Amino acid sequence: MENSPRIPTIPRPLRGWAAILPLVLAGCGGSGDVSGTVRLGGKPLPGGRVTFHAQDKSTSPVSAPINADGTYRLDRCPTGPVRVTVQVATEPTDRTKVGAGPAKGPRPPIIPRRYTDADESELTLAVKRGSQTYDIDLTP
Repeated sequence: MENSPRIPTIPRPLRGWAAILPLVLAGCGGSGDVSGTVRLGGKPLPGGRVTFHAQDKSTSPVSAPINADGTYRLDRCPTGPVRVTVQVATEPTDRTKVGAGPAKGPRPPIIPRRYTDADESELTLAVKRGSQTYDIDLTP
């Protein structure tokens, strides 16, 4: 027999990992940056929080604050399909002192449950690598 090059073999305990590793790496979709404006009844929602929940529940939810002008930006969101929820504070936030009596200021808007519960949310998005815009239009 001629001197043929020896092909290296993978040790038996590592063979399973060698078969699975490419599949695991292929599933690592990276992350995306998502930004947009949240509107309720056509008007920017001035405050609150947007949360992205992986539909397969493989990663923890990620969230971002909603700015006074209704905009939000969520950096490094895992890619894949997500359900989106929107939350607002349960009471006005411009208290002068803790325990100073009832909060002053306008009452926060009421967001329907179909937007606040991760299991019931009608808001969905397929997050892709890179930057993308996702405007959220809520109806009362």
